[in-house]
Amino acid sequence: MHAGIRTRLGRSLAAAVLGVLVGLGAGLAGGVGGVGVAHADGTSEDFCTLDLTDGSYTCSGQTSEPVTTAVTVSAQLAAPQLFAAASPGSVLLARLYDAPNRSTASGYLDVFAPGGCDWSMDMDWSLGTMPSGWNDRVSSFQGFNHCAVKLWQNGGLTGSAYGPIYSANGVGGLDNQASSVSFH
Repeated sequence: MHAGIRTRLGRSLAAAVLGVLVGLGAGLAGGVGGVGVAHADGTSEDFCTLDLTDGSYTCSGQTSEPVTTAVTVSAQLAAPQLFAAASPGSVLLARLYDAPNRSTASGYLDVFAPGGCDWSMDMDWSLGTMPSGWNDRVSSFQGFNHCAVKLWQNGGLTGSAYGPIYSANGVGGLDNQASSVSFH
C-alpha cells in the first residue's frame, strides 16, 4: 500500500475512533463542559475546541485571552481569533459556526488535528459523530490549512451532504442538521 494512502486511512480511522471516544466521554460526564450549558449568571459554554491530536474537547464562555500555543493557518486565509487552547503543534482544520454568515455571536467549534489537508479532494480527516452539543447545530463554516469541509446529515458520514468546499456562509438544506463532518 502506498504510504500516503496508509497515512490518510490511518488518520480517518484514528479520527473515527476518537469521535466515538469523545462522544462516550461526553455522555459519561453527564454533559459537563457541553455546548450550550446555561449557568445561573446567564453565561453559556458555546465556544468549543476539539483537538484530534489528543482527543481533548473543551467548551467555555467567550474569554478575552487568545490561544498562546502555535496554530498554523493557511497563508490564503486570515486566522480567526481563537479562545481555547489546542495541543502544541496542532493545526486548525475548520471553524464550524452555530450561526449563518460565519458569525461568532452564537458560538463555534474549532477542530484541530496534527496536520492540515493536502491539495486533493480526498478525505484527510473525519469526525464520524459531532461532539456533545454540536449535533444538528452547524449553520456555516470556514476551512483552514487547505481543508475543504463536508457536512453530513447523519453520523458515520452518511446521508445527505453539503460540500466539500472551503467556506460557506450558509449550508442550505443541512442548516442545523449536520451530525458528522469530513475534511478534504
